[in-house]
Amino acid sequence: MAGADSALSQPLRHLGWEVKNIDRFSVEVDCDGIAWECFTPQQQAEEMIQGWPDISYHPPPYSS
Repeated sequence: MAGADSALSQPLRHLGWEVKNIDRFSVEVDCDGIAWECFTPQQQAEEMIQGWPDISYHPPPYSS
């Protein structure tokens, strides 16, 4: 795409699932080399804040 932002032209690195009741972060790589990650809402918030420190992200509340 002409004029596309360079971030948009990067290859897919991983996909993730935010799961409230898992014990720990996990990752499985599929046959195409895509990493499928599972993580808690808190882990997701920590990664987002690390990557974009100027944001104010808090994971949504989940009921049990």
